[in-house]
Amino acid sequence: MQVNLNCNSPKPQFGMAIHFNEGVGKMLEKRIKTISDAEKLHNIFEKQKSNSKVDITLFEYNGLLSANVHSKENTKIEDFFCEKYNENMFNIIFQSPTSFIKRMAKIADKKEAKLKEKEVIAEKLGF
Repeated sequence: MQVNLNCNSPKPQFGMAIHFNEGVGKMLEKRIKTISDAEKLHNIFEKQKSNSKVDITLFEYNGLLSANVHSKENTKIEDFFCEKYNENMFNIIFQSPTSFIKRMAKIADKKEAKLKEKEVIAEKLGF
């Protein structure tokens, strides 16, 4: 039996930009009531697959949906960042979790655009 412990080898990428565990999946199943919300959520997940710089990790915290928006890897342009967001009571009472996840996706898209811009600037400067 051979085990490859080479940490410098590239890690596989599966195109997933939004990660969550089984607990969040069950929470989403309970709280999403309409087909249109399910379709919106699916579209958000599909769109985030193209985000190459920033990931979203969803988790449950005290019965609320929470998210970490974080960079996929350290770059020479900017160190690893991670920002935490929590769903508020207004979202729980009046909106579906789709609106919270959509907001996280917008934040991730803005972060990706900033990272790409910094890379282009650094490339033009020769860094």
